Amino acid sequence: MNSKVFFILILFVSIQIWGCKKPPMTSQKTDGISEVDTFKVKEIEFKYLAAKAKINFKDSETDINATAHIRIRKDSIIWISVVPALGIEASRCLIDKDSIKILDRINNQFHGYSFATLEQKINIHLTYHILQSMLLGSLPFPTRHEDQLSKSMNKEYFILKQLVEGMQVENYVKASSMKLEKFDIREEKTNKDLKVVYSNFLPLNNFFFPFNYQINIIYPMNNSLQSTVVSVEYHKVELPEKELNFPFNIPNKYLKK
Repeated sequence: MNSKVFFILILFVSIQIWGCKKPPMTSQKTDGISEVDTFKVKEIEFKYLAAKAKINFKDSETDINATAHIRIRKDSIIWISVVPALGIEASRCLIDKDSIKILDRINNQFHGYSFATLEQKINIHLTYHILQSMLLGSLPFPTRHEDQLSKSMNKEYFILKQLVEGMQVENYVKASSMKLEKFDIREEKTNKDLKVVYSNFLPLNNFFFPFNYQINIIYPMNNSLQSTVVSVEYHKVELPEKELNFPFNIPNKYLKK
């Protein structure tokens, strides 16, 4: 399959692009209730979501623009169709709690992975929850008793600091709205750094939804630090009451990889 298209699909819905090798550790039980235990970020509630977004993927070699059509049945299915500038679907992706399936329309190929298999292949720990959280602007990792919570100097943000499998995670939650506006994940041993900034929060039913976000990734490669930037701009987001369908048929002529 076209490696750039595959990378966009994975990067677009993944917050752990550098590969945490294990799920977050379960917090140890301690006595007492801290402020973190009652800290709650406002997140969108829905059964079905349908969206259309423009995405731009840019690194030292590539600058790609595409349109992504997204459908979600909460905590169940994520469906993504990627259409480049020419207007012909290049890839279609179906994600459920167990697997990721990708149709490569350009090369007539089908790729199917369990999350465990995909983790071994690309060294990225993924779960359905992580992918769904990325698309919705939710906290990348759930809060735990041992996390540290403070306020910024100007009192504008709550800062939730977490240590997850050797990675330093900082979440910035706007105090006035209790919405996640940015987070930063750093892995000091490898000089890897991931920053995500959400913006343009607009009303969506009874909630506020980030219609723009930017992913900035710094990672070592070929004895230097490389940068990849992915920009996402939602043009349309709906929370339909009617059941959505998630069409995903594998043509007989497609080569299964």
